[in-house]
Amino acid sequence: MSAAEIFGGRGRRKSTRESSTSKASGPAPEAKRNLYHCNYCAKDISCVARIKCAVCPDFDLCLECFSVGVEIHPHKNNHDYRVVDNLSFPIYHPEWGADEELLLLEAVDMFGLGNWSSVSEHVGNKGAEQCRQHYRSTYIDHDAFPLPVPAPELAALNQLQLRAGVIRPSADGGPQLPQS
Repeated sequence: MSAAEIFGGRGRRKSTRESSTSKASGPAPEAKRNLYHCNYCAKDISCVARIKCAVCPDFDLCLECFSVGVEIHPHKNNHDYRVVDNLSFPIYHPEWGADEELLLLEAVDMFGLGNWSSVSEHVGNKGAEQCRQHYRSTYIDHDAFPLPVPAPELAALNQLQLRAGVIRPSADGGPQLPQS
């Protein structure tokens, strides 16, 4: 008997990336935490990949509950769903997650450089001045332009990771994950 027969089948997979902070409305970083809980086991799934039902409104499952095919009325395990990844880890600055970096770049492309109030609205939880300063310091005002430059705090972390062998230098001198 197949897993689909045991668990009543699965809906079509719709794998997308969505920020785990998309529901966050407040500016405080603490507001980004504990936004999502598994509707079955109540585990906090704010900082991990989760399964979002495409049929049931506001219905999320942890990977463990999804993998065993849990059902809670009205949710059925054959509903369509999306895999939602968390992109809130920092890549250039400790106070800016990857999801916010993507929103910032998308907003600058949409609204233009200098329309910081619209850019700020698009990013959602950063002010206009924060967006302007971060964009200029990360993407424009430095010697490596047009490449982005990480904040000194993250550059120091990259050096520690290089020494520990977690990452290795790439051809251009930047960090790169080791190949398996």
